Amino acid sequence: MILDTDYRNIISEIKQACTNLMNAERKASNAGDVRASLEPGSSRARVTTANARWAQYAEYRDLCENKLRDLMRAYLKGGEG
Repeated sequence: MILDTDYRNIISEIKQACTNLMNAERKASNAGDVRASLEPGSSRARVTTANARWAQYAEYRDLCENKLRDLMRAYLKGGEG
């Protein structure tokens, strides 16, 4: 059985994970916009940098999403029993 303090800790972690996910989604979206706005004929360095930044932010976004999913499962599973 999960105690009230455990629920508060999980809820606090869920709130932080939501904030992290929102920030990560914004950064990934912005990086995607920069990547998409590159003009044809942009230098290879600009394209590579834009792709790398987008990939980095997208990976972080996915990690944040997985963390939030895991926390939600832990919260819901704790309510059983």
